[in-house]
Amino acid sequence: FERLRKEITTAKAQGKKHMYWAEFHKMAFYAGADKEEEIKAAVAFLHQAGIVVHHNTDQLKDLVIIDPSWLASVAACVVTFKHEQNPRMAAILQNGILPKKVLYEEMWTNITKNEREK
Repeated sequence: FERLRKEITTAKAQGKKHMYWAEFHKMAFYAGADKEEEIKAAVAFLHQAGIVVHHNTDQLKDLVIIDPSWLASVAACVVTFKHEQNPRMAAILQNGILPKKVLYEEMWTNITKNEREK
């Protein structure tokens, strides 16, 4: 999986933070994994090693995060922003319930449109 890890490192150096499964699949194939089982084993290994984040669930299986620290930074936006500067979030958090829609909106507000489209 070393060749695939190098491809991921190159993509990260070019500013890529995540990719869809089809793109990861192509990258893995280019790196020498020619069977679906090998690609799934590769992503599982890289996930366990902390190089990528991938969850094989219906909602997340098509997304591969190749920069786990970026994901942590995005998630941290939810718990580290200043509530007094965002009355909407302060009111929501006062109730202790954070709806998925609001979570999504708040997490992605700090990411530029270009980053979201990569």
